[in-house]
Amino acid sequence: MIRARGVARALCVSGAVCLLLLLTGPAVSLAAPQPKPTLTGETFTGVPTVTATCDPTSNSTISYSVSGTATGPYPGTFTESGTATLGPQGFFIDPNNPNAPGNVVSFSATFTIQAAGGVQIFGAMQLAPPGLLAGNHGFCDQFSLQSFGAQSDYQALIRAKGPPCTDSGQSLTAVNAGQNYPQSQFNQSFYSNQQAC
Repeated sequence: MIRARGVARALCVSGAVCLLLLLTGPAVSLAAPQPKPTLTGETFTGVPTVTATCDPTSNSTISYSVSGTATGPYPGTFTESGTATLGPQGFFIDPNNPNAPGNVVSFSATFTIQAAGGVQIFGAMQLAPPGLLAGNHGFCDQFSLQSFGAQSDYQALIRAKGPPCTDSGQSLTAVNAGQNYPQSQFNQSFYSNQQAC
C-alpha cells in the first residue's frame, strides 16, 4: 500500500511538472502588423510616349504611356498610362486671349510600382477639381505642344510584408511633349489623405 501510494504521488508530481512545462512553453507572438508608409512623398519621373489629337475649337485628347524612376517611401521603378481630354483653347475659350489654355475636362490613369524588397503597388486615379496642386489646364497643338497639368484623386493597393493595405489621396500629374520640348517630360507626385496604410 505504501509503495502504491508512492508511485501514485510520483505520477501526480510528474504530471504536474508536465502541465507546468506546457503552460510555460514558447509564447506565440500576437503583435499587430506594423503600419506601412503611405504614398506621400512618392515621385515619378520619366520620358513619356505621347499621342495627341488636337482641335482647339472643341475637345483634344492627350494620351501617354511611361516608365521610369520612382523615389520616396517606395523607391524603385514604375509604369503608367493615362489620357487627358482638354476643352476649347485660345480664342475659342477667351476671345481676348489667343494663348488661353484649355480646361482639362477629364483625366484617368493607372500605375504600377515595383519597389525595393519585392513591394508591389497598383493604383488608379481620376480627375479631381482644380486646387492647390494643379489648375487643370493644358495645351494641344498637333505640332508644337501637347501639355497638361491635372489634379486627381488616387487609390492604391500596397502589397508588402504582411497583409496588403489601401491608400488614397491626391496626385499632381504633369505631361509636356511636342516640338517645344527637346525631350518629352513626365512628373507625378502623391499626397495621401492618411497617416499610415
